[in-house]
Amino acid sequence: MGRRWLVDSVPSHDRRMTPIKVPRHAVARRAIALLAAAVTVAGVVTVTAAPAQAARTKYWVDTWRRVPGSNCPGFAVPDRICGKQGDLYAGRNYVFCKAWGEDEWITDPSVHNHWWLLTDLDTLLPSATNPDYVSAYYLSGSANSANDSAFDIYGHPIPVC
Repeated sequence: MGRRWLVDSVPSHDRRMTPIKVPRHAVARRAIALLAAAVTVAGVVTVTAAPAQAARTKYWVDTWRRVPGSNCPGFAVPDRICGKQGDLYAGRNYVFCKAWGEDEWITDPSVHNHWWLLTDLDTLLPSATNPDYVSAYYLSGSANSANDSAFDIYGHPIPVC
């Protein structure tokens, strides 16, 4: 299969628009450069993404309710733009690893969890992508009854990302 081209227009010396062929990868490279320039102008210094998606080990966990997912290990992480990305349904789910983050609690701050689990959410907002983080606060099972715990359904600790 041959190269795919986009037709772009550039002004010629006599101010008429002359169509030229531009490879798609060149357009993507130009868009990335413009985005990087916009980020630099906006004053954002650090852009951090979730770990690269390689072949990952899945650790099975049970959650006792539908859990909101964040693109950070928490919703208020300093120096990061964090927010809800979607939801993980209640029940049996897989996670890849855990990261220490924002303290999560609902009604009693003495019952809390700082661990956030990297997983693929079941529902995503339109601009969101997987993987994302959910709080280990919502894990069920006796091994997860203590504060700041994150164990799979077999009682094994989930590894740190």
